[in-house]
Amino acid sequence: SGSVIYLNTNKSVLGDSVAFEKIASQWAKSSIFMHKVLSASNVPYFHILQPNQYYQTQRVFGEEEKRIAFNKDTPYAKAVEIGYPALLSKFPNLEKNKIDIFNAVKVFDRTKDAVYVDSCCHYNKAGEVVFSNYVGGSILESLRKDKARSKKK
Repeated sequence: SGSVIYLNTNKSVLGDSVAFEKIASQWAKSSIFMHKVLSASNVPYFHILQPNQYYQTQRVFGEEEKRIAFNKDTPYAKAVEIGYPALLSKFPNLEKNKIDIFNAVKVFDRTKDAVYVDSCCHYNKAGEVVFSNYVGGSILESLRKDKARSKKK
């Protein structure tokens, strides 16, 4: 009462699928908002969904990397397994809103080198190189396409 801050608390705990859907929706809205703010100043905005070992792709892990990268007791696994599909479901709306969004979840699929340094989500030097090359190449390609579109106008 009388405060400028109001917290709308839930009366019950949300189920995982509902909670992650709400999180993904907020994530997408935030991306759209950041894009609009930056576009107003003619600043490019890029959004990248990074790879995570708990989101299954065609990646083949060596035995040593499995020992480093996976932990059956980690809270991250469940969050990624439920959360990534929710995030990926927002891509069409983000693309419709002209967000340069890149799905990098499969960038490690073709490398045989170990790329994870822990059971959370962090990359070693080899992983950083693969991921940064993907991000840099994706941004350059996007900027080239934008420049080509501008020349046609």
